[in-house]
Amino acid sequence: MAGWYSNSPEQTESKGVTSDSGYFTITALSFSPSVIAVGESVSFSITLKNTSGKSVTSCYITLSGTYPSTNASSGTGYVSDVYLHGGPSFAMSSISWGSNVSKTFTGTFPFLPGYYAVDGSNYLFPVSAAKLHLSIVTNATFANGSNYENFGNLRGSDGEYLAILSARDNPRLSFAVERAPNDESASVKTSIRLTSDVSDSVFTGHGYSAKLYRSSDHNPATASDTVTTLNATIAQMLTGITDSTSAITTSFSNGSDWSFLLVVSNGYETRSATANIPRAFANVHMSGCRTGGVAFGKFSAATENNPLFECAYPIVLNGSAVYGSSSAMPENPVEGQLYFVVE
Repeated sequence: MAGWYSNSPEQTESKGVTSDSGYFTITALSFSPSVIAVGESVSFSITLKNTSGKSVTSCYITLSGTYPSTNASSGTGYVSDVYLHGGPSFAMSSISWGSNVSKTFTGTFPFLPGYYAVDGSNYLFPVSAAKLHLSIVTNATFANGSNYENFGNLRGSDGEYLAILSARDNPRLSFAVERAPNDESASVKTSIRLTSDVSDSVFTGHGYSAKLYRSSDHNPATASDTVTTLNATIAQMLTGITDSTSAITTSFSNGSDWSFLLVVSNGYETRSATANIPRAFANVHMSGCRTGGVAFGKFSAATENNPLFECAYPIVLNGSAVYGSSSAMPENPVEGQLYFVVE
């Protein structure tokens, strides 16, 4: 049996970022999701502390973005501003913002390309080429004689707070596991197919890896469960793996249900798929031992020279028990009667 689901990156939070001239400090900053692509939106929450020593009674605050461009003379395209306070058209709005007072601003920023074409030669935009810029313009005059302040790039020095992709690969994953060669086996066969919106060579160049998890305690398996060896590369998954007995060589007890989670990720995009195999079931099982053995409702535990008669079902009989030697057995035993032969 198989299924699939996808994972979304969690938000990333930053603290203690100081503006260019030191008049404001970001004490809390979060983006959700922490990975977006051009054309997508990101939710933000920004807490700013006024460390200027001045009271601000009117201001506007904008969040803007840039991206690498193939046809802009400067090589840079611009994303439209979003006002966190005040606006539009650079209009200030009243605010009561004393020195050493913090205020939190929330909203959504659409990273939509402007007039200039996007340069998509890089899967992940470098921080130097795609920025998220915060600007504060006030009615106060600061110690340096200005009335404004800037945060050059809220993405972080390595894009650790917000990663921006030129476009998504959009990986898709199918995954199936079955007991093989039969439904009583502890070994399995596996089928995996990985596809995306880009060519296989481009996809493999984006640094994806795969991890397989297993559990016999719950369904579905999670990334907190036991890691299981997967003998399959990303390239092989893109080609397609069908009924392979070598992709997963671990044995799985036929007395338990097993669930599996396959995760393919490069840290920016993730696709996961689940599969499961049921415990094996036998109504009547004849042992393969030369010395025999039979079990009802379970698999025989008989071993060579140790034959067993086993029953996992409740035994319900009608009638009374008769004890005696084999010679005392009636010629035509009564149905439902229980006979114990004593030799």
